[in-house]
Amino acid sequence: MADDSLISRLVTPDLAMDPPGVREEMALCLSGGGYRSMLFQAGALWRLNEAGILSGIKRFSSVSGGSIAAGALAVAWDGMAWRGGVAQDFYPKVVDPLRKLAYTTLDRKAVLEGALLPGVDSSDLIVKGYDEALFHRKTLQDLPDWSSGPEFIFCATSVQSGSLFRMGRNYLWDYRIGRFDAPRLSVAQAVAASSAFPPVLSPFRIDCRASGLQVVEGTGQDLETGAFTEFLYLTDGGVYDNLGIEGAWKRFRTVFVSDAELGFEAESEPSENILGHLRRVAAISGRQSVALRKRFLISAYESPDKARLGCYWCNRGDVAKYQPRPAPAYPFPVPATEADTRDLATYPTRLARVETDYQERLINWGYLICDLSLRKHFDPSLALPAQLPFPHRRISP
Repeated sequence: MADDSLISRLVTPDLAMDPPGVREEMALCLSGGGYRSMLFQAGALWRLNEAGILSGIKRFSSVSGGSIAAGALAVAWDGMAWRGGVAQDFYPKVVDPLRKLAYTTLDRKAVLEGALLPGVDSSDLIVKGYDEALFHRKTLQDLPDWSSGPEFIFCATSVQSGSLFRMGRNYLWDYRIGRFDAPRLSVAQAVAASSAFPPVLSPFRIDCRASGLQVVEGTGQDLETGAFTEFLYLTDGGVYDNLGIEGAWKRFRTVFVSDAELGFEAESEPSENILGHLRRVAAISGRQSVALRKRFLISAYESPDKARLGCYWCNRGDVAKYQPRPAPAYPFPVPATEADTRDLATYPTRLARVETDYQERLINWGYLICDLSLRKHFDPSLALPAQLPFPHRRISP
């Protein structure tokens, strides 16, 4: 049986901002992974929409590349044509803008210009790129009203406190530093902070006074002091929790987790130079952190008392392990083994141009593995999809 108190301590030290008790509602967590994650998550969101599940999600908790996809959904949400719990214009309102961004390289230009041009910050260039392609200067206050729509929580990591830093319509919050209510931060800023890959795009710096942010007295634990509340220094949300589950786990009974983390490859001759070795050690450390969270996540799903409902899927998944029995008779080709999708799982974690074939394969893969997991672990009665999002594009190379 899953030890729910242990899971709660693992994924969150404090969630006092939420009302007490577990809400009998659904949440979705979107992991990090640059454009690889953004496109994979677009496919998963596509399937959830078709299945009529997306409209019932009450909280989206995202990090890094997952936050890019969540941000596109957030700004489109109120204007989408919902009918029967399904957004009829999901592709033009959400997927198409994400695909257009995926053709644009942001990270290299931001790093080079930030390093070479005086007075230019690489983070500002990422914010500009996100705004031009997706968010069009929308602020967190333009997101759906939590009283009637879903909550969107974009997660970053505080370099100051070492804790998760949540950003949403109602507040910015680090449980140690405190809460900043009704932030006027732009969606592009929140997503850029959530996807501030270290060290090249990190730290993301927020001047609280210039941004109109003031900490609410008495909401911080031990760092509610001037030095911590005047400027915020943030890095990629995946540094703290690359599955994005802390923003949802403790308070929602049904939690779906979509994991697009970079696949880990064994190396027979790992690098021995200092930078290469440190990079490899950091990758191993991050992998173990995710594996630990995943282990408790699955144990909660499988516990006799069903501590949590929902399901988990990942871009590194072996289709054979996700197949329900009997296997659904999909009317399109399905990858047979993990090797068939390894190049998608190991696609570089970048904000760099993704060619059309990889875009469509990643979206198809996110769509299919989401459907398989839903069908096996959540609702076996779901109608089979008639086709993949891009029926002309095989998932396998």
